[in-house]
Amino acid sequence: ERMTRENPSDSHAWLLLGSVLVALGRPVMAAEPFRQAWTLKPGDTAIADKFCQVLIQAGLRLESLAQYDSAEASYREAIAINAHAVPARLNLGRLLSASGRYEDARTLLSDVLAAYPGQPDACAALALTYEYEGDYTQAAGLLREPLQQSPIAPPVAFAYGVLARHIGEVPQAIELL
Repeated sequence: ERMTRENPSDSHAWLLLGSVLVALGRPVMAAEPFRQAWTLKPGDTAIADKFCQVLIQAGLRLESLAQYDSAEASYREAIAINAHAVPARLNLGRLLSASGRYEDARTLLSDVLAAYPGQPDACAALALTYEYEGDYTQAAGLLREPLQQSPIAPPVAFAYGVLARHIGEVPQAIELL
């Protein structure tokens, strides 16, 4: 902190402070020092990557504290910094789905699948969105291909396990999983 007070235009000092806060398990607090470093060097891809990861960690922490609006803002900021930040997009899609904003979640998660076809986490998150809406056929269709991969990705297995009772495939799910 002393280094940032003495030289507030030193991006390395801000990065160091943010890194220490992350190491202490305080990603929400670490976001501001990373934001300062990014503001000082907006074209620095290394800073952008670190800042994006911190924002994703902060979003997860905020979700665990039931601060959903702040978590959403954190994921959106990460996406603004790196539009290809798949974890931020997946977490935001999952959060939107859980909060009942299914159309927004479907759009976001479908975009991830369009950019990364067959991405197991995106398939699972989108399938769960359809499952929440009661469209079990669409949800099951999204999981068919990822269920054929070996090993089956844990998010896909979870989504299929949740969905199996709705589509009458409990014995198949037990056998497969």
